[in-house]
Amino acid sequence: MISEIVDFIQQNIISYLFITTFGLITINRVQETFKIKSFLKIIRFILIGYALLNIIQVIQYLFLDAENTDNQIAFLERASGIYFWIFLLMIVSSCLLSLTLFNNKIGNNKWIILIISFLISFGLFFAKFVIILISLHRGKFQSYYYFNTLTIGVGITLILIGINIWCYFRNRIVDSELIDN
Repeated sequence: MISEIVDFIQQNIISYLFITTFGLITINRVQETFKIKSFLKIIRFILIGYALLNIIQVIQYLFLDAENTDNQIAFLERASGIYFWIFLLMIVSSCLLSLTLFNNKIGNNKWIILIISFLISFGLFFAKFVIILISLHRGKFQSYYYFNTLTIGVGITLILIGINIWCYFRNRIVDSELIDN
């Protein structure tokens, strides 16, 4: 039950949270009168809620699902195998890092919210990439969906980066003109 809820939240909210946060910060840079504080509070509590659901899911896999030992064995193999550092990074970025947003000083900083949402989104896109790669290697790739969402996400992110670079240089030119006059 909890795994279906977490999967639904991952696919429909969390995977687009970085682009949403980055878009809000970009709009705020383009138009300084646009206030993003209330939007960032919503994003902050979405990240905290997602972290708490992930922690509950890990506890359920390890301790509460006693009749299904396959989950426990798979979890322990991932946590102690040769790629344990990737698994540890995934757990830290999706569960523990979001809990730092409980601190008001950290949780109200738009750049920290952007970094945390990036790490979580990057982890989700990396997991999709691994699924695609393994499916292509085994010859069982069945869906165009993963490529489509990844391409759209990367495209929107590149557009937002371009707008931010333009705003940065625009502000530098205006500042240098004010200094010259």
